[in-house]
Amino acid sequence: MGTESAALNPAETKSPEMRFPTTPRTSPIPKNVAFTATTRIDDLIDAVVAGSRVLRRIPGLGRHIDPDVVALTIALMLRTIPALFTIAGEVQDAARARGLERSPRALVVPIALRTVARAQSTGEALHARGILDHPTPA
Repeated sequence: MGTESAALNPAETKSPEMRFPTTPRTSPIPKNVAFTATTRIDDLIDAVVAGSRVLRRIPGLGRHIDPDVVALTIALMLRTIPALFTIAGEVQDAARARGLERSPRALVVPIALRTVARAQSTGEALHARGILDHPTPA
């Protein structure tokens, strides 16, 4: 009977598959977290550029895809996400210091304004360097 109970109770089995069953929903580490934690940003950007070059071969679509612009967009997005968390944390601390931590307006409005200001300054910096400046078609 001892061997039968061990076979029925996954915790008592020697097989790791029986002890720690994983499915996409119960995976100990989400795949996206594992991917971003183990992949260098430079490698990710290089893969995006290579993938964008493949898309250039599609008739009618390829001439509108610039791999460097796609890579820059992904890089800016990856750089902006931590900055948005920093902005949100600073705004939350400021609201807490004023006793307004429960007011949605005290959080949403400053976060939105600071995010738009950051986007504008990033756009101005890109423009000042001549990045993404395309001549207007005649």
